[in-house]
Amino acid sequence: MRVLVVWCPDWPVVAAGAGSGPCAVLSRSAVLACNASARDAGIRRGMRRRDAQARCPELVLLDDNTDRDVRAFEPVLAAVES
Repeated sequence: MRVLVVWCPDWPVVAAGAGSGPCAVLSRSAVLACNASARDAGIRRGMRRRDAQARCPELVLLDDNTDRDVRAFEPVLAAVES
């Protein structure tokens, strides 16, 4: 049996179609994932919404949507399988 692990830590941000500016996906008022621009501004996973906005006022905040993330990842899985 073979097992392959694919880790895409920023996937929720990618699936949401975020632009190149600082962007983060929130789950229960905490940062679930963020892009490189947000990390450059000091945003980290687990950071509270208020702290993230204070650190980076131009941060675009998106809601967590697991269904969206799964649908967007299906083509990636198909490519890996082939």
